[in-house]
Amino acid sequence: MVITNALEANGFTGMFISPVDGKGKQKPSSFFQCDSLRKSDLLPRIQLDMVVDYCQADDLIGTIVETCRIEYIDVHVFVLPGEKSIQIQKEEVFLESPAGDSFVAII
Repeated sequence: MVITNALEANGFTGMFISPVDGKGKQKPSSFFQCDSLRKSDLLPRIQLDMVVDYCQADDLIGTIVETCRIEYIDVHVFVLPGEKSIQIQKEEVFLESPAGDSFVAII
């Protein structure tokens, strides 16, 4: 995946990637599934979630925007504050700051 390669090249390695279905302004499309024609207004998308320090958020967004501009990839970037990051297996609190972190979701 082009975006993940660009992020890893710039030092952003921790990410969660999941397939999702999404709807935008597009019209319903038709596709074949199990030998029958179906119509849907939902399209397959990829969601990429990352938690980074607040001071890294602009670099992360810049990397995403530049990569998508070069590769002609349509993305939406949402930046939300993250209050806490906890690793359950080790019971460690890594980041705990009400305004210090950013959560970036890309669809």
